[in-house]
Amino acid sequence: MGLKVRAGNLGCGVEAEPTTPLTAAETDGSFTAMAQLLQTLIPKLGPVKALP
Repeated sequence: MGLKVRAGNLGCGVEAEPTTPLTAAETDGSFTAMAQLLQTLIPKLGPVKALP
């Protein structure tokens, strides 16, 4: 399972491979955590420039 985002010319992704099947709530929580991580990380990588 994973989540990929693109902001201008910057692409970033997070992937996870759980060792056991996740419940629906755990899956939702994992995607929420991945989204929060990417929302925090992308601004720290530098200014985002728009693609032409």
